[in-house]
Amino acid sequence: SEEQKASERLWAISSLVNQATGDAFSGLLLVEVILQYKRWSVKRWNELYEDLPSRQVK
Repeated sequence: SEEQKASERLWAISSLVNQATGDAFSGLLLVEVILQYKRWSVKRWNELYEDLPSRQVK
């Protein structure tokens, strides 16, 4: 089923990135894999980002 496939993908992702070490390289590789899977370019991914004004009070 689709839910089973999604669960297996999430499990595989968790084994790629070591959260304890903060390994940025494996994180970058993970982003590349996801972009390839979705058939997105970095430009397309970047277009999703919308910069919002800061609400910090000093």
